[in-house]
Amino acid sequence: MRDSTGAWVEFRADRVRRAPLSQAMHRGKPANRSAKLIESAFSIGRVCRILLNGEGGEGGDFHYGREVALARETRRGSGEFMLTHLARRAAGAKKADRFDAAEVEALVAPAMAPHLEGGSGAGIVRRGPLLCLQVDFSGAPIECYADDRGALLADPETREQAAEGTPDLVDPESGEEFRAQPGTAAFAWRKLDLIGKSGSPTRRGAIFSFFQGGEGLAIAAALEDPTYPPDEIADHLANLRGGHRFDRDGSESESARLAVCCRSAFGTVDYEGYLELGLPPNFGEGAAEAIADYYLGKKPLPSGIDADFGQGDVERAFSEWVSLLRHLSHAPDFDWDRWRALKLAAGDRLQRFGKSASLAATLPEVPADQRRRPPTVRVTARDLRG
Repeated sequence: MRDSTGAWVEFRADRVRRAPLSQAMHRGKPANRSAKLIESAFSIGRVCRILLNGEGGEGGDFHYGREVALARETRRGSGEFMLTHLARRAAGAKKADRFDAAEVEALVAPAMAPHLEGGSGAGIVRRGPLLCLQVDFSGAPIECYADDRGALLADPETREQAAEGTPDLVDPESGEEFRAQPGTAAFAWRKLDLIGKSGSPTRRGAIFSFFQGGEGLAIAAALEDPTYPPDEIADHLANLRGGHRFDRDGSESESARLAVCCRSAFGTVDYEGYLELGLPPNFGEGAAEAIADYYLGKKPLPSGIDADFGQGDVERAFSEWVSLLRHLSHAPDFDWDRWRALKLAAGDRLQRFGKSASLAATLPEVPADQRRRPPTVRVTARDLRG
C-alpha cells in the first residue's frame, strides 16, 4: 500500500482500525473532502457538498456528504409534501399523510437519525420538488490504516505483488504447485475467491455456480453481509436484470445496498460477461423501487418528458425478477442458513406475486385472421441446393 509519504510499504492487518472520518486522510486530502471516498464508503442518498460558512468555495468552506430525499411536493407550488418510502418508514407515517416543509424538518428529519449509517443531519435543502436531508459523515467511524507516521489513511492505494514461491493452486494429490495465467478461468476464479488453492469451490463459488453470468456473484456477496436481511435481498434482486432505465435521480435507492455489497466484495473490476465495474452487466439501480411503487403498489406511472420508463419497462423488470426468484427457489440446497433463508424468501414472494407475471395472463389472444393466414415464406429443395 502507499503510505502518507507516497512510498509503497507492506500492508499489515494489525494496523487497521476504525476512526472518525474527520480524522482520516484520503489520497493526500482530508477524507471528508473526497467525493470518491464518500461515494464508496456510504450508500444512502447521493453525494453532495455541505456548505460550512454559507459559501462553497475551494478554500475549506465545504466538505462532502450525502443527500437523501425525504419528501416530494404533491404538485408545484402547493407547499404540501408526501414522504418517500424511507422517510415514511422512519417516521412511522402513512402513505396518505401530507406535511408542510416545516413539519418535514421538525418531525421527519430527526426520525431519520438511526438510518444515516453513522452520519448526522446537516439541514434540509430544496431540490426542485424534493426536500432533501443533507447527511454529514465527519463523525462516522470508518476503517483506516495507521502508517508509520501515525497518519490514518482511508482506503489507501494498494497493489498486489506475488511473493516468491507462493503458488495460486496446489494439486492435493501430487502436491504439484502452479500459477494460474492471467486471462484464464482459473485466474479469475482465484481472484474472485470462487475456488481455493486445491481447486475446490469455496462457499462463494458454490453459490456462484447456481446462477448464470455474474448474478451469482452479487447474490453471494449480499449473503456474505450478515446484517443484510434475506427478505430485503430477495426484493433487491430485481436490480440484477433491471437495466439502466430506473435510476430516479437517487431519490429513493434502498436497493443500492446490493451494489455496495457487490463492489465491496469484488472491487470495481471488469470480467467480461460477469462484472462491469464490479456489477453484473444488466444491473439496474432502482428497478426494485420501481416495481414496489408502480407495479405492486399500483402507484401511477411517471409521465411527460421527464419519464425515463413506462409500463412496459416495469412489466419487463417484474417478469425478470419473478423469473430469477423461480430460479432461486429451485436452486440446489446448500448447508448455509442464510442461503436457505433466501430460498424461503424467494418462495414466499412467488406465492404472492408469481401468477401476476404469467405469460398466459398478460399476452393477448392471437386474432383468428392471423391464425388462418397461409405461410408467406417457402423453402424448396432447389433453394437448398443453391
